[in-house]
Amino acid sequence: MDQSVPSADRVRDVFVFGSDLAGRHASGDALKALRHHGAVYDRGVGLQGRSYVIPVRDGHGKLMPVAVITRYVNAFLRFAAIHREMTFHISRIGCERGGYRDDEIAPLFAEAPPTCRLPRGWERFTRLRAAADPVDDLKASRPHRKGQS
Repeated sequence: MDQSVPSADRVRDVFVFGSDLAGRHASGDALKALRHHGAVYDRGVGLQGRSYVIPVRDGHGKLMPVAVITRYVNAFLRFAAIHREMTFHISRIGCERGGYRDDEIAPLFAEAPPTCRLPRGWERFTRLRAAADPVDDLKASRPHRKGQS
């Protein structure tokens, strides 16, 4: 999966970006979405024109915890799975403006449907999570006992 810019003439191309819950799309990808992809000012969640906003900051502009962002990402992934006629061009949500690192946010998109185009470099983080064996994770979380391998 790779990141490409949605074409101006295709309504099925959706630009996915991060913003705040208050919908103040004032800078970066949020401003790009407002100016070029139909994002609606004062609306901080969901599909808007040819864009989809995933909030990463609260209504006061404070960065939200990854656990909260995860809920919004999961809602987006459900939406993307239903709307397979659309192609979603995902930006580096939450990884700019002094926010999170790519390795903290990218794995949230490991279950993204094939219609999602992830930012360059995120593939390595999503493949690692998708390939992780839950049994290995369980073993790693248990204390090692003498005589067990």
